[in-house]
Formats: sequence, C-alpha cells, structure tokens
Amino acid sequence: MNVIEICEKINVPQEMLRFISEKLVPAEVLQSLTDIGMALTGYQRLKELLGNDDNGLKMFACMLNAATITYEKYRHYGISDKIFFDTMYCFTRFAKEHHASYGTYGFDRGWWTYRQLSCVLFKIGELEYEYRDDEKVIHLHIPSGSDISIENCKKSLNEFNSFTAKYFPEKSYPIVCNSWLLSPALDELLPPQSKIIRFKNCFDIASWNKTENEFLQWVYGKTDIEYDRLPEKTELQKNMKKYLISGGLIGSAYGRLIDFI
Repeated sequence: MNVIEICEKINVPQEMLRFISEKLVPAEVLQSLTDIGMALTGYQRLKELLGNDDNGLKMFACMLNAATITYEKYRHYGISDKIFFDTMYCFTRFAKEHHASYGTYGFDRGWWTYRQLSCVLFKIGELEYEYRDDEKVIHLHIPSGSDISIENCKKSLNEFNSFTAKYFPEKSYPIVCNSWLLSPALDELLPPQSKIIRFKNCFDIASWNKTENEFLQWVYGKTDIEYDRLPEKTELQKNMKKYLISGGLIGSAYGRLIDFI
C-alpha cells in the first residue's frame, strides 16, 4: 500500500495531500521510525534533516511515508486493516486539531506519533493502548472526540484484551492512565453521572500533578490562552473557567484501571 492510498483511507485533508512527498529523507530514517528501539533517535534525526519546517508539513509527509512500512508490519502480524487505519487516523485528527486551534492545517505531534508507527500504540474502538515494556504497563490514551461512555470503554477494553491475547500475549500488563480526565478537581465541576466522572471512577488514583496544564489543549483547544479569555461553549468550559479564575487547579492524575463498571 502506498502513501497516497493510506492518506485517502484515513481522510487526510485535501489541503495537505499536495505536501506529501516520498523523497524528503533517506529510506533508512523512515525505517527507524517503525522500530521502537530506534524510533526516538530516528525522530530526532528526522527533525535535524528537515530543518525549517513551517507548520510541520514535511514531518507530516515523512511520517505518513513511514506508515507504508508500518502497514507491512501489520500484515506480518496479521493485524486487521481496520485497526491499522483507525490507528493511523491520528495523523488526520492532529491535522484537524491544528486547524481548529490556529485556522491552518499543520502537524506538531511528531514527538508522539512514532509510537503508532512502531507498533506499540494501537487504537481499538474508542480508546488507544500503548505497550510500555520499560514500565511493564499499558498506557491508556483517550483520543479527542472519543465517546467515553462506560459501555464504549468496556467494549474497547474487551476487544483490546482479545487483541493482546492473540498478538502480544507476553505483554499482558496492568493498564494505567495519566490524564486530566482523572483529575480529582473534576468532581467539583461535573455531576456524578457524567461520562467523565464515571470514567474517572474506574481508576485507582495514585498521584495528582496539579500544575500540569495540558487540559487546556483538550478542553479549550490551546494552552497559550489567558483564563479570562477562555471560551464558554460547553457547561464544562464554563464551570472550569470559573474554577480556574478563582484559583482552582486541574492538572492531571495518574491511576491504575480497576475495571469499566
């Protein structure tokens, strides 16, 4: 499968397709992005080679070209095309998030997406799962726009458990999550039966980093914005804005999944 076919399958915005090129960097650099043992070094090398990269468009093109190598690895494992395209859709999602935040298409997540390319992070259903052999855990991630109803989360987890048993049985590690969605502060902002609170209550919270501010990206679309200028389009945005202005802290929390019940 070539890069244009992958772009079409994951609905890459037409405005970004014209930037796709197969000859930006040597093939061995792309190959390194698909091996978790070399992926971080490969990403850093890629940044050096690309130099000035307005809106990350060259990085976007290179990583999608590397996805053609990842596709062959999926075929080797016998993993379905559906999981491949669901996982690689992260590139389209990040490009659209950039457009929503800044009004132009771009890509600023190269520091993250080598995980998808190197077959350690997979999207199954509404959630993403990242095998971390160094920690002997599986990190659960929640893509923007996911419906995190308990029913959907339970379905995703059941499918992931079957996936692990079939393809990576040696990686049956505990599942953990580090996210603003687990912040204890949310109990003051949302009703007990909200999807977010029900999701949060499925984890045994071990720590809370009150000063981490990535929640601004996921709730408001930007981190570089003054609290008094935060939008108020949703009830959560309204409640959180008032809470922050009054001195409250959201941050992020780390917890171990008990079960989706």
